[in-house]
Amino acid sequence: MTTTTKHTPGPWSTDGDHIFGPVYLLADIVSADTIEEAEANARLIAAAPDLLAALEHCCAVMADCVMFPERDDENRAYSQARAAISKATGDA
Repeated sequence: MTTTTKHTPGPWSTDGDHIFGPVYLLADIVSADTIEEAEANARLIAAAPDLLAALEHCCAVMADCVMFPERDDENRAYSQARAAISKATGDA
């Protein structure tokens, strides 16, 4: 299941602690203990559209494999991925 994109479409990129969308600046990291932490936060945020797409793809592939009692690890991974997608998209 792919969600309808409500965020600025990717790709997103970074330049230090700045996060850019395809055309313009999306955000700056304004609170971090070190520049290294700010840059790491920026990289993680910039990866968000790719991470969301990857989780959605994984869930689509896993949908036929999960929800069997003997597959606890797969069930847990699927549930965690679905929860992360919901958190990212605001879908409950």
